Amino acid sequence: MWGKDREHFLEELLRHDARLTRVDQKTCKDCGAEDPKIRCRDCFTDRLLCESCTVKAHSRLPFHRLERWCNSHYERATLKGLGLQLQLGHCDGEECVNPRKGSDEFIVIHVNGIHEVGVNFCACETAQQHTTQLLRAHLFPATTDSPKTAATFAVLEHFHISTFESKGSMWHFYSALARQTDNTGLVDLKLRYEAFRCMIREFRHIRILKRSGSGHSLVPLSATGAGECALECPACPHPGVNLPADWREAPPKKRWLYTLILAMDANFRLKRRRSSSNAADPGLGTGLAYFVEDDAFRSHVAQYIDQPEMTTCSGFAAVQDAHTRSAKGLSSTGVGALVCARHQLVRRNGACDLQKGEKYANMDYIFWSTMKDDRPHRVVISYDIACQWSVNLWSRVPQIPGPLQVDHDSVELIDMIPNFHNPGHKTECHTTKSFHYLHGVGMTDGEAIERGWAGTNPLANSTKEMGPGARHDTLDDHWGDMNWKKIVGLGTLLQKLKLAVPGRARHEADYSRLSASVPAEDVDSWTILIEAWETDHSNLNPYEVQAESLTQVKVRLAFAQEEAAQLSNGTTFLHEMTPTVVITKGVELEGQHLQIAKLLERRNVLSRRIEAWMECHVVYLPCVTWLRLQAARSVSMPVEAENAKLWLPSAIPVSLRGDGSAAKLEWQLRFAQAQDSLVELRHCLRLRSYLYKYKDKNVRGQRHNTRSNSLISSADRKVKAAADKYREARLALTSLGCAPVGILWEDVIQPLKPEDIRHITQGLHGESEGGRSISWIWFEVGVMQSADPDNDPGLKDTVRVEWAKVRARALRYGEEVDLVQEEMRRTLKWLLVQSEAWIARGTLDTSNGREVSSHVQDGLTAYAHRQAAMYRALGVKFAKMWEGVPALVEREDEPTPPDDDDLPADFDHSPEAANIVAG
Repeated sequence: MWGKDREHFLEELLRHDARLTRVDQKTCKDCGAEDPKIRCRDCFTDRLLCESCTVKAHSRLPFHRLERWCNSHYERATLKGLGLQLQLGHCDGEECVNPRKGSDEFIVIHVNGIHEVGVNFCACETAQQHTTQLLRAHLFPATTDSPKTAATFAVLEHFHISTFESKGSMWHFYSALARQTDNTGLVDLKLRYEAFRCMIREFRHIRILKRSGSGHSLVPLSATGAGECALECPACPHPGVNLPADWREAPPKKRWLYTLILAMDANFRLKRRRSSSNAADPGLGTGLAYFVEDDAFRSHVAQYIDQPEMTTCSGFAAVQDAHTRSAKGLSSTGVGALVCARHQLVRRNGACDLQKGEKYANMDYIFWSTMKDDRPHRVVISYDIACQWSVNLWSRVPQIPGPLQVDHDSVELIDMIPNFHNPGHKTECHTTKSFHYLHGVGMTDGEAIERGWAGTNPLANSTKEMGPGARHDTLDDHWGDMNWKKIVGLGTLLQKLKLAVPGRARHEADYSRLSASVPAEDVDSWTILIEAWETDHSNLNPYEVQAESLTQVKVRLAFAQEEAAQLSNGTTFLHEMTPTVVITKGVELEGQHLQIAKLLERRNVLSRRIEAWMECHVVYLPCVTWLRLQAARSVSMPVEAENAKLWLPSAIPVSLRGDGSAAKLEWQLRFAQAQDSLVELRHCLRLRSYLYKYKDKNVRGQRHNTRSNSLISSADRKVKAAADKYREARLALTSLGCAPVGILWEDVIQPLKPEDIRHITQGLHGESEGGRSISWIWFEVGVMQSADPDNDPGLKDTVRVEWAKVRARALRYGEEVDLVQEEMRRTLKWLLVQSEAWIARGTLDTSNGREVSSHVQDGLTAYAHRQAAMYRALGVKFAKMWEGVPALVEREDEPTPPDDDDLPADFDHSPEAANIVAG
């Protein structure tokens, strides 16, 4: 379709270059003057006006772009060239009796380009200073002394919001405006980039102060406290704001709901070149929002220039590269920051510069800076090198400046490693520092700050060349916008709850099923073991296998014993090379003849045994003789012994089975065979899992790999054989259809799908550890009773570890459901408090020495009420989105929960608990 229309579109675009685009116009549309030549590119019209009418029509539109017809085409024209003078200092329509002409080169930067404007300032007796006159005309001056450049509020706001989304640089934005003004290079445009850069930076700073309520404060702006301009997380716990008055007296089983969960990390992409200094480029608001106060911070880290960088047991190459990268020519090698780990908002005074690498002095400073605020007693901190950072953390506290020091007894600090980073650490970190096994954190993964870096990394190129103050102001501004987007997007808590509720049901069901498959005394002892470990990690770790590991020697011995048992029962093999014999290089021709000979010998033995058995079989099922005859007539070639049909009752039509006694006997044998096959399948899966892990960890070189691969191939064959035997037995059971009364065998002997054949520690493709499922073959009642310490070593220990992990997943999902509801309640409360705080700011008490005009007072009141209405509207919006939460949590089909004694309070799924948001 586009191919037919593009000519039409092209013609219409070309039409706009004509002098008249619609009808012939020979006179000015307003005054009727002959031969009008001026048109406006920004007005919603294509009319032609004379010069005087154009000036009159644009007295309120002074930044429109004009074009003049020059007999053959349009060329650029300006309102200043037509005589328009922008009068400041008076209301619309009023004339100034004493105008004072501004600079002949006065430039105004607007969203549609860079304009030379004729400006007249007011010089009447009541005239305000020039900057005030510009500001009241929605023009932001570049300087306070004889300004010659200004930017419209519109272009500042446009750049402000567009750079939040595009992360584009200021230079590219200004260049786009310049090209929008003239894209030919023929116009001598006045370069005002430096002025624009200063205006943007000042505008950002003023907006941060405005939105934080600093303009409504009784103290001067210079007395604004550290972090007061930062946006805080509504869903995190803030004592005195969104926590119950008696939260400190909450019962121990509910106190975990008031845990503050943070995440800390260093970003080595946000580096800065040594292009300026703090003296030449101080930050306008450093310390007021997210970066720590600069002077105090630099004085502190100056004492630890030679402090070694933090090491890590992590295997991630990115960490090592960051620590070894040269800092030559850099003033800052990166940024360290803290965010709330649940909602990804940057914490107030939670960011700092890094001088070289990731040093204790830097990260300690921002951590204790954000901890100095009023906060809950229990704090969980996620850090990718927490295992090293936390070792001597409290012994380093005396080195922190006094105002930031925290008493050891005032906080219960728990350091963890993010889920993605955890597998790269040493084995001892996998459980002791894992969020999966920490009470009271729900499904927190600790990786929030890594997702946050994705929003700031695009700023690396533009901030790298900035001075220290400009960089701080820019990053503070972007973090503030990121925080605000998170706040207005907190309605997504509902999506988290919609994932958590079914996840809780599924994992609680898995926990109940697995608990039912092991003896009750084991469940009790394992629960005690877990609780003891949670209290003191020096106790036996329930999440690690303690039994003696298998060895390849034991595996080969087990295979050899199995083959010996088969030989003793009269079984012969197709070749002499058993799975436990080392594979030799090639097979001789004589050996192949020998294999064929053995095959023929085995086939003859099997044929004789079948014929002998069939003589007895037809006694009980005479129809077999007729069935064999019918089958023989339908084939032209003799059937080999291994393919001969035995005509067991399951293969015979129901009408020919006689009294059914043989079918019932086969049903019992098949039922037992299916259960035995499951036991054998689990055993083979454990052997195969061990062989894979052993090979990855220990085997190097072609020779040893060949030996390991032979064992793995043997295990694979045994897994397949056990699975085939099970499927054959289940197919026979289905065909027989004569289960004893009261036996629901389909619940025990379930269909075996390919994805069901996996080790107890192996989840489905794409499942994380926090959401991993277990194949139903491990839930069979009596799994533990079937364990044979000799033939299946460590099965009980493996099941104990997986039971503990399943229990942990059920608990974490249960916590997630309750935690999200608590976060919803806290969010609504925080928004209400903010609305009330803005209403209180609406009337500024001028009796404390700060006098403001009536117009300013009206502005203060109006802005405060607008902010209050905004927070109130957000609260109403979220409350409406979440009004169905109680019904969502109260599921109709509750799975059988674990024992009450084994579950903490976070498994309280009563209607009262579900109504937490309604409060």
